[in-house]
Amino acid sequence: AMDADEVPYDGEMMIARAHFVKMALHASNDAPKVLVSNDEVFYDVDMNTMYENYIETAYRIGYISGAANGLFEPESGITLAQATKILGNILGYEKIAEANGGYPGGYLIAAQRIDLLDGINLNDNEYLNMETAVLLLNNAVNCDLMQIVAIGEDTETKAYEDQTLLTERHKIYSAEGIIDSNSYTDLY
Repeated sequence: AMDADEVPYDGEMMIARAHFVKMALHASNDAPKVLVSNDEVFYDVDMNTMYENYIETAYRIGYISGAANGLFEPESGITLAQATKILGNILGYEKIAEANGGYPGGYLIAAQRIDLLDGINLNDNEYLNMETAVLLLNNAVNCDLMQIVAIGEDTETKAYEDQTLLTERHKIYSAEGIIDSNSYTDLY
């Protein structure tokens, strides 16, 4: 059997919920944790489910809550609204989303505000294909993170400009400027 990672890239291919969770955890740099208990979080996710560790890790961190009736439906397609909720949670916008009505509307409002949906032309209940998923994840790693600044009766959060998943979780920084010379060559 071919592992899903060995399947040739097809931008039009529908992406499964389990596969999107794996991609989102890579974007957030939250490696799947070694499971310390055999408690199944979802009835339809077990050791035979592809990306089980990613699904269980995402659930335990609080990025996903699953479908209904204790199911995750790992092989089902993922809608734009579902993907937006996962990425909104990863980026720290859960509190803002909940203040704006929760799932799905509040997450979509938050996503619009932070440009998470730039270049995406889907309705919230349409399924993502691989091309749209990659675009969404690319947007996500460049969005400003919402971070906790004060914990108390009213936990305060703030979005810091230029603090993204790339800078804070992957330690990747970009620099803009013009190189006018270096020690090896002449530049014109």
